[in-house]
Amino acid sequence: MKHIVTISLLLTVAMASAGVADSAGELSFGGDLRFRQTTFDHVPLRHGGTLDWSFLRTRPRLWAQYQITDNTLVRARFTNEFRKWYRPAARDQYEFPSETMVDNLYLDIRGMAGGSLDLRIGRQDLIYGTGKIILDGTPGDGSRTIYFDAVKATWKGFSNMTLDLLGLYCFAENPLLINGEDINLTNLTGQDVNMEADELGVGVYLRHEGLKGNWPFEAYYLFKQEAEFTLVGGDKHPSVEYSTLGVRIMPRFSERLTGNLEMAYQLGSSGDRDLSGYMLDAKVNMELGAVGRLQPRLSAGLYVLSGNDPATADDEAWRPPFARWPQNSELYIYAYAADRSSVADWQNLVLPYLECSTPLGGKITSTALVGHMSAMEKDGPDPTGRARGLLLTWWNRFNLAEGLVLERDAISGHLLLETVRPGSYYTVDDASTWVRWEFIYSF
Repeated sequence: MKHIVTISLLLTVAMASAGVADSAGELSFGGDLRFRQTTFDHVPLRHGGTLDWSFLRTRPRLWAQYQITDNTLVRARFTNEFRKWYRPAARDQYEFPSETMVDNLYLDIRGMAGGSLDLRIGRQDLIYGTGKIILDGTPGDGSRTIYFDAVKATWKGFSNMTLDLLGLYCFAENPLLINGEDINLTNLTGQDVNMEADELGVGVYLRHEGLKGNWPFEAYYLFKQEAEFTLVGGDKHPSVEYSTLGVRIMPRFSERLTGNLEMAYQLGSSGDRDLSGYMLDAKVNMELGAVGRLQPRLSAGLYVLSGNDPATADDEAWRPPFARWPQNSELYIYAYAADRSSVADWQNLVLPYLECSTPLGGKITSTALVGHMSAMEKDGPDPTGRARGLLLTWWNRFNLAEGLVLERDAISGHLLLETVRPGSYYTVDDASTWVRWEFIYSF
């Protein structure tokens, strides 16, 4: 598994060489340029204190794809991201020109076994369901990349059902780059640990259209191994192995009323500690139809993640297998940066929330969320409190223009505002704020 990148590269070169002689082969290319500035203040940390950052991110990406035959293609993407830091000014990570990396490099073979089997080998992005289990293989670099070095085999020979077999590997440091900066991709440094460990995953993911298409569901099993890593003081943290078993149901009660229910359980070990955990993600959506010039959708949700009981020798906290990304809050991911946890290490959470989303003027979609976060276990800076705080988010996503210079180019972006008012879980009470704007030119 660890040599999958090298193997896929050799296969890619071999298949591409074979395809050069194919007059039906087609070469295409494109890219995007993203500008994103983020400023946040007073984000409460689990070990106490707050975090204040401000920086501008610039991410250029270029991709090329060669269609060898009707059923076979190779694709590569190259990515860079550099930052301008305003606060803290002394921070120098991702300075220009930063590192350039191979972000995607895979071979697609479709329609094997009489049309029932598709195969993708190499570095690829993978997103399943709502991303609570598999979405980001490189959480240590934020949204710069999300790739996995993987083999994905999709069997489509069943009626109304597909079955994916997955083999995943995530390097702590990218081996395919220029001007490397030793960026930790699998974990970020916490308060007392430096978690830099390769990660391996093996799993199966089933999708079914459901009875008459009204009750589609998904089921999955995923085994993950996190390699041993070295603590800041030099001691070794044992490897972690655990399995996650889950199911997701997406009922369609009517044209206007839909839902989502996902439940998962984990079981594993780390050294002499037993691991267990559970996750519940529930949401109901109601399309209200025309309300004046608006067509709003109202949603009510509940997100529950188990926490570690400090009274036991084991660890009962949920572990997001490959899902350390801003799930319900961009701001709050930093509040987990301590102890075994790192940025976006979602656990120990109860979040009921209400959400309203509506298109505005055809080019803008606005989504507001209000929720109350609390902890299942009292493990915060204030050991007597459970209330993590009141969460407010306001997303404004927009498509500004298309076909500016090329037939397919476009400009899009967003403005995101967030705030959290810390509760009794913390020893600080200053409200945290988050502001981010983004523009993307794609072609």
